[in-house]
Amino acid sequence: MMKQILPLLFCTACILQEAQAQSFMGVTTLEKQNLQEASFMGPTELKEITAKSLSVMGPLRFNHLKVEKAAEIFGPVANSEFGAFDSLIITGPFVAKNVTCSKLEATGPVDVTALQVSGATTIIGPLKAKKSAFQNLTITSDKVILEDSKTKDIVMKKNKDKKQVIDLKGKTIVEGNIIFESGKGVVEQGSDVKIQGEVKGATVEKK
Repeated sequence: MMKQILPLLFCTACILQEAQAQSFMGVTTLEKQNLQEASFMGPTELKEITAKSLSVMGPLRFNHLKVEKAAEIFGPVANSEFGAFDSLIITGPFVAKNVTCSKLEATGPVDVTALQVSGATTIIGPLKAKKSAFQNLTITSDKVILEDSKTKDIVMKKNKDKKQVIDLKGKTIVEGNIIFESGKGVVEQGSDVKIQGEVKGATVEKK
């Protein structure tokens, strides 16, 4: 009896595993679906989608996307808004509005409005953020623009011998320190900007 049950249990486990992993190839548009471990290869557009985890190889556009666990995007994310993620990893340009995540790793230019990151943010590429909130920012770039935003520490990693500038606009608040590893940085500080910590490795130019 036990010998008959074991293969049945094994087959059931295999079926459940297959049901959890969902793969899509080519140009894909999905709307109003609940997915498990979703994987896409090709241009992808997701509207009102919930997923346990997400992997996309190709361009992604989303509107009201929620991913409970890790999301990895290997391609550009553009014209996207209303996303909620745990860990978000993007290799490619990232242009979006109204996004929340617990951790962000981006390689490529980032242009965001109303981005909220509750944990660490690591970016390799230029950053332009408006009405956004970060914890600790670690950036390898020659240009960062923060407008009406809030962050704790900002660490600018050395980017060869390029001039590195952090432009702080509007009512931006830096609650911690600003550190340039190169020692040759420039911080452009608007009249309403508050820097509550120290600026190290850079000169401050007040506007």
